[in-house]
Amino acid sequence: MSDQKIKTLRSLLEDLICEKETRIDSFLAEDVEAYLDFAEGMDFVDEAIDYVKVHPHASAQELYHMIDQWAEPGVYGETLEEFEAAMAEDDD
Repeated sequence: MSDQKIKTLRSLLEDLICEKETRIDSFLAEDVEAYLDFAEGMDFVDEAIDYVKVHPHASAQELYHMIDQWAEPGVYGETLEEFEAAMAEDDD
């Protein structure tokens, strides 16, 4: 994956950083880095760039739910639900 594409996606995602009343409605700097890692690892950087350009006010939750449409199932041996459960366990 090109470094330029990662920089472009990072820039687009950084514009979405916000802290709201609840964690689930927020999109923090740590979310940007996690999303970049996931997008690069599962090879959907281009799709994410295109989506955020068309939806400049997308929520973190919306972006994470789009992964199911963009990524090949089971790339890391887990579904999005399993990934989200693992992320939730990490927060505990």
